[in-house]
Amino acid sequence: MTRSSFQKGYVFTRKTDRGRVHVIRYRVRSADGKWRHKAETVNSPRRKDAERILAERLREVNRGLRLPVEISFADYVASHWETYISQNLKPSTRASHRSNVKAHLLPMFGKLRLAEISPLLIMDFLKQKSAAGLKPKSLLNLYVLLQKMLNLAVALELLNSNPMQRVPKPKVEPTEKPALSAVQVKAIADNMPQNLRALVILLYLTGLRIGEALGLKWSDVDLEQSKLYIRRSVWRRREQTPKSRKSIRAKHLLGGLKRVLQEHRELCVGAQPEDYLFTTGAGRSFDPDDLRKRVLYPAMDKAGIERKVARSYGFHLFRHSAGSQMQEVTGDLKQTQSFLGHSSIGITSDVYVHLQPDSEVESMKKLEEAFFSELCSTVLKTGAKGESEFGELGDLLMKCPAHNPYKTEGITHRSGQLRIGCGGWI
Repeated sequence: MTRSSFQKGYVFTRKTDRGRVHVIRYRVRSADGKWRHKAETVNSPRRKDAERILAERLREVNRGLRLPVEISFADYVASHWETYISQNLKPSTRASHRSNVKAHLLPMFGKLRLAEISPLLIMDFLKQKSAAGLKPKSLLNLYVLLQKMLNLAVALELLNSNPMQRVPKPKVEPTEKPALSAVQVKAIADNMPQNLRALVILLYLTGLRIGEALGLKWSDVDLEQSKLYIRRSVWRRREQTPKSRKSIRAKHLLGGLKRVLQEHRELCVGAQPEDYLFTTGAGRSFDPDDLRKRVLYPAMDKAGIERKVARSYGFHLFRHSAGSQMQEVTGDLKQTQSFLGHSSIGITSDVYVHLQPDSEVESMKKLEEAFFSELCSTVLKTGAKGESEFGELGDLLMKCPAHNPYKTEGITHRSGQLRIGCGGWI
């Protein structure tokens, strides 16, 4: 049982070379649960000042709460927090937390006792980081991380309450993220190495995260049942579980994407069930950061895609573009959530909104049709200029990725306009 008591503590006077000071004494609980006396010197000749500080130290005790444990923030990080993240978090999340703790939190709070971390001190910390140029989103990440760390300290009875409860959350103004059109995605894919073109198309048509795509093995691809199973993610060439429970899911493989994967399989070094879909020449999985700098950025440059904010133009851009296009063609936020494998759009929608079994199939059909139809229209507009007969246009159409997977009504001519089954009049 947790020991509770009503402490009064005591104050005594001590003479020093610089004059009279006061010392306060009270009991604290150490990290091993044992009680010991603690003394603090109050550099004031006034006894009332010492009594006021003692009352502050004992306020929570006299309210019937537990005494805080005597442990520094640095010791807490090295022991309890490290144990928690090692047992409960994925390697990628652990690495991110450790980096932020080492770079930002330990320099500010490391030498302090947990009980000494006050709301005012935290607000001053956030203010300093903001003045140093840290962006609002990064400030919010630090806020959330420190909140989690101190919540755990409360749960472990190392703190009586979390001071973060009284610290306002940093505001992050929403910013419009860039999104690519189908033609831009096609241009980037065309400028990727041959063995990685399918990766770009896969990311756009499925909305997968880059780690999920790089974690795909041929055993996850069921061409007969037209299914793609997302079972793992790869981070720094190490396998881990996907981001959340809902991220473990199955995707429908439609005509266009299925054909792309079939063609990609013929290019692979290894196509056995346990081989990755996308590998280096040595058969190893790719590192996303290396792939972004070495392959994706050059492909974007060749395709004429201007990267205004570098961090917004990584592989996640294809996922964001897919989500934007899905929302546009369906107008259904819940379908977009399901398509992207997000964990939640709110408790109400998660509990009360249910999708029809075939709704995602229809949504993905619309996404593929929009992708391939726009590409087909581009081919027509480029190849048919000035042509009165199909001639070379017919050859172009046969190469168009939109012509075969969809409707078979072929080419129709009307008043100088052309139409193929997958697109409208142009």
